[in-house]
Amino acid sequence: MSKTATHIAQPARHGDWGLNVDKLVQPSEFVVFRYPAEGRRHSEPSSEVQRLPYIANADAAILELVEKAGMPKPAAVSLVMAIGAKLASAKVEDADTARRAGA
Repeated sequence: MSKTATHIAQPARHGDWGLNVDKLVQPSEFVVFRYPAEGRRHSEPSSEVQRLPYIANADAAILELVEKAGMPKPAAVSLVMAIGAKLASAKVEDADTARRAGA
């Protein structure tokens, strides 16, 4: 898998919050993570906090993360935008295929 595809498959991170989707192609759920400390690396230990239905509309998704997961709005905005960029990537199908093969 290319470096870009590897990066796309990784959760987005903002401080001690993380966000990913269950599938990169046609996602159905957001997966919310918490890290024990603020940092930059997605590979640090984390725990899954909650799964929420995937919402394609960014404003609605941000509101859902703030209200249901208790995520601060700045983190929610950053993470939703990062996930949106990953899902819009031309390599998203490569990343999804590789992630499912490795799971």
